[in-house]
Amino acid sequence: MDTPHDWTGPDADVGPDPIDEDLLTLFARTAPEVPPTDLDSLFARGLPERRRIMILRLAAGALTMAATAVFAFLLTPGRSAAGVSLEEVQQKVAATQTLTCTETTLVDGKPRDSSRMLVVAPSLVRDERDDGYAINDFRARRTLLVRTKEKTATILEGVAFPIPDEMNFYSLFREIAREPLRTLPERHVDGRPALGFVVKVFGHEATVWVDPATKLPVRVETESDEGGKRTTGIMSDFVFDRPLDPSLFAMTPPEGYKVETHGVAELAPEPAEQDLAAPVLTPLVGIGPARFGMTEAQVVKALGKPDRASTTGTMRLLSYYSRGFELMVLPEGRPKHGLFWAVALGKHGFMLKLREFRGKTDRGIGLGATRDDVVKAYGPPDREHLSRNRDAFKDAADPDKPTGQAEMSYDRLQLSFTLWEGKVYQIRIMAPPPAGVKPEGTRAK
Repeated sequence: MDTPHDWTGPDADVGPDPIDEDLLTLFARTAPEVPPTDLDSLFARGLPERRRIMILRLAAGALTMAATAVFAFLLTPGRSAAGVSLEEVQQKVAATQTLTCTETTLVDGKPRDSSRMLVVAPSLVRDERDDGYAINDFRARRTLLVRTKEKTATILEGVAFPIPDEMNFYSLFREIAREPLRTLPERHVDGRPALGFVVKVFGHEATVWVDPATKLPVRVETESDEGGKRTTGIMSDFVFDRPLDPSLFAMTPPEGYKVETHGVAELAPEPAEQDLAAPVLTPLVGIGPARFGMTEAQVVKALGKPDRASTTGTMRLLSYYSRGFELMVLPEGRPKHGLFWAVALGKHGFMLKLREFRGKTDRGIGLGATRDDVVKAYGPPDREHLSRNRDAFKDAADPDKPTGQAEMSYDRLQLSFTLWEGKVYQIRIMAPPPAGVKPEGTRAK
């Protein structure tokens, strides 16, 4: 993927600039290369950019937990196998208050990863992995991500889980998959007889195996295609109503950990002034009344207080979630300093509560514009990258298949557009390079 900027000049031979490293890290978080439906597979790759890992893990975890709940609750009544109906299973699961299980993922039959899930009804979920754990409170829409090896923690407020606000972990899923498809003959699972039901979840078939004596699930199997490879998800070792220590679900980072917080519980009202509510993105100049090179204080004076301000390495990130854009301010005393970068955000691929950007560029391009609209306004791009499976999946079976995402870059304007299925969902502008330095793109055509 592109770095946010690559300058050649007097400092080019002195090694990586710490600011450039921070820029790459932060840029990665707002430039996902694949659609949300592919987040779970991306999570398993262990991508190096920590901020991308943070968002991908959150998204993958949220989707996994939602799917898990579908399986655990076993959907709608109506079918029966050997005298056990889904309605009976549903009632049995609904009567429980806690659930623990193991989740294992296989790719082409080979183990990829494993995790342990703990659930407290109706909306608390803890997902434990070797490198840390995540706690999701679906009702409060909060997430705590803890990375034990790095001793870092991230708190996310106002998480845009792909599920309704009124989510109840044990009762949501009648609406997600209304029709069991068929029953299966009895087989032995973990040494005991089990009855099978095939159901449909998020467009994929899942097989649920149930203990006929307890009428509770003992195993769930799903299959999907990721980059041409067959991915199998297995949930096993189900235990219901085991007492779980409330401290396991506390949204408090461990003592001594470095903590970052992103997102807001509620979006602030939009300002009345149009140039603040829907600012114009002007390449090489800035956003609305804020100009590249301004200090953080000057930016806040021009645009108003951000919804969230945080520090990443040597940089300051000003997040205006209620207006759909984020800004980056670099420290003074360097060739690259002050307001350096602005990104207009759409909801696609962004996992925090957000009001989509309503402004446009100086030539009238906003979110939802087509490629033809962009070319008509700015001419053919200097560089254009069509994301393919090889960008998203390691050893993809069909590496040249497009993912649906594309990026159009106008290097001389320090302007880029990211499109999904032919529609713009993200616009980025960056400060002009220092005098006498020529900007260069870093992605091959």
